Amino acid sequence: MQHDHFTPSFLVDVTAGWEAKIASMRAYRSQLHGGGATSGEPVTKVSTPEFWHAVEGRARHFGELISVAYAEPFWSRTPLAVADPMSILPGGVR
Repeated sequence: MQHDHFTPSFLVDVTAGWEAKIASMRAYRSQLHGGGATSGEPVTKVSTPEFWHAVEGRARHFGELISVAYAEPFWSRTPLAVADPMSILPGGVR
């Protein structure tokens, strides 16, 4: 989910990899806000400071729904095969 909203089929806790995700996005600083773009370049959705706020806000929102700091939403058109239903329980079997 980046620009189109949908009802997620499942959410994945991405807290452990959040800093790596942000670092990888910063690697594209010529395309994303903060790359020192000159005033002659066109403004796009991803070239604004609001883009970074939206990415973090979305991840925090979905993280809150599953009681973690950051989560990413996913959608599946078809049912997903799960070999062990207990393995997909948040925090494992209690």
